[in-house]
Amino acid sequence: MKEKIYTVKEAAKLLGYSTNTVYSYLKSGELKSVRVGKGKIRIPAIEIERFAPSPNEDVAEETPEVVVGPLVLAPPRPGRSLADISSESPWHIIKLWLEERVGLPKLFDWLVALASIVLGMSMFLYNRQLDLFIAGNLTDWFLPIRLTLIIAGFGLILADMIQEEFSVYKHINNIFRTILVIVYFVLAYLQMKTGDMDGLIINGLFGVTILIEAVFGVLSSTAYMFYISSLVVGILLAFRYFPSTTGLSSISAVVYRYIDGYSWILLVFVISVIFSVVWGYFTGRKILKIILCLCGVSLIALSAHYASESYWARSFFVLITAMIGMLLPFWERFKNRIDSDRTLVFKMFGSILMTFSMAVVLIGVVQSILTNEAMVSLSDKADYGKLLVDNAVDSSLSALEGLSENSLFREALKKNRRADLESFMKASFKNNLEFSSVAVVNIGGSPVAVYPFMDESIEVDFRGLSYFGDVARGELRHFSSRAEEYPYSDEETVVVGVPVRESNGDVIGAVFAAYNMNVLADRLQEMADDLQGQYFGVLDVDGRWLMNKNESLLGSKVAETDTTYLAWLGSKRLILGYNGFGRYSIVALSQSKNIGWTITIAQPMYAILDVSKSGLVMVMFMLFVTALVVAYSYVSTNEKEELL
Repeated sequence: MKEKIYTVKEAAKLLGYSTNTVYSYLKSGELKSVRVGKGKIRIPAIEIERFAPSPNEDVAEETPEVVVGPLVLAPPRPGRSLADISSESPWHIIKLWLEERVGLPKLFDWLVALASIVLGMSMFLYNRQLDLFIAGNLTDWFLPIRLTLIIAGFGLILADMIQEEFSVYKHINNIFRTILVIVYFVLAYLQMKTGDMDGLIINGLFGVTILIEAVFGVLSSTAYMFYISSLVVGILLAFRYFPSTTGLSSISAVVYRYIDGYSWILLVFVISVIFSVVWGYFTGRKILKIILCLCGVSLIALSAHYASESYWARSFFVLITAMIGMLLPFWERFKNRIDSDRTLVFKMFGSILMTFSMAVVLIGVVQSILTNEAMVSLSDKADYGKLLVDNAVDSSLSALEGLSENSLFREALKKNRRADLESFMKASFKNNLEFSSVAVVNIGGSPVAVYPFMDESIEVDFRGLSYFGDVARGELRHFSSRAEEYPYSDEETVVVGVPVRESNGDVIGAVFAAYNMNVLADRLQEMADDLQGQYFGVLDVDGRWLMNKNESLLGSKVAETDTTYLAWLGSKRLILGYNGFGRYSIVALSQSKNIGWTITIAQPMYAILDVSKSGLVMVMFMLFVTALVVAYSYVSTNEKEELL
């Protein structure tokens, strides 16, 4: 008859010891074992009988009484109690508690905690969803959300570890689950308000999944299956029914564009996904895990796309979800090892968290380097833009002075010979694009000639204009520090003016011109990198836009919500913040001392931190592979060899 053998766990129960204690006896040789199959340890029944003391065994003389009852009372939980190890050093107490008594969080709690912690940390990086939040005036929510995610994530793991040891904290993990459900629902609601359909689906479904798992107590694999399948189906349906939603990622738009007219393919694919998951659930757990593993592989591609678009928080979240899915087929093997090494689960998930934390830190460092380089470049371009503006001012004044100093031109003005004056102006400004209009005015304020030629019936008087008196008195040359009225322009514009003097210095008139800001804009923009989203702007001395990419803002004062306003108000050269387009940007400024204009150049952060320039997607992928290899090494390693 074949001798009966027991597992380590069964032997521990029969002997009344913890599994760790039994393993220590096996290691010391006091208890013998046999190997069954590859890496499996079994203890023969004869060893159990030999190791257990006989009921008739003599009791030591100093023992005052015989203990009646079981030979060894099994502790309520494995390992020595906290009272038993209270005399040890604090560090040793923590080590022994982790090895013998700590509670083990469930797989889904690990997924929720890891995803929440990494999501919260990665939200401190620049994320393009910040632009969506500022567009919806929701930035005040961002800091409390990311802090709550980190704190509640760590709290959930800690609660799972201590709630069995301390009965007063028995259900504290449900408190953290509730907090996380609320946070994910709030985040999904805010993303819905900003039209971010991807974020609504990812975070909203995750909140629903946490709620279902907590309320109904479903298996971790079942909860994960629900989330993954719902996520795939939800995004596919978004392609079908919300193609024009601005919140859809660019990958969504590209996919929908390619299948436009064949949208029935999406519905067929959705039905196929649902059928595969349901079929795998009812026919075999192994098949289901393989399906979920394949879903995890597909999520890696989605994560890489989000990273390429600088949606870092979303990318990390999806990547962790993908990794758990790929580990799921091996999870049973991993759970079998926990009995022999209770710290293994913390080593594995600690390594994963450390790897992803390193990725977040690395991306933060790269973002900081790219940001500093962009600041230097934009600052230099702003200074060069100021020089270009100063040169434009000098060249435009010189052009008018060159005409006013011509003796034949002065003679024609004295004798009011309009035809001659027009000929002079045509010859001087026919190919000059700086001026949209030029007028020659006599000392009385009446125009004598205008180029391009205007209707003579229009009555115009320059005497009511503030700049005429200064120029006519010969006190100074004039270049507008702000937009001003010009008789031959429908809107206020930049006016340039110089006096016309006789050889003895007497002023006999003036030449005025409307400066063409479009020419200046083109010259400035030639220095900017359009592909990187750089654009110049010019503010007048009062903070009103003389030049802006958004033409509807011309003539209006820079908005107080625009970070450019803070820089202009505080005379700062560089500032980070949200511009008038609701984009997180770097803005560099440089002020012209001659006319008081402020030249600005801005570049959005998403263009500065373009991962295609830094290779961050590849770095992130390598770190993910590292985390996956580390996790798999913990999962797949056989039981301890040193026990025999």
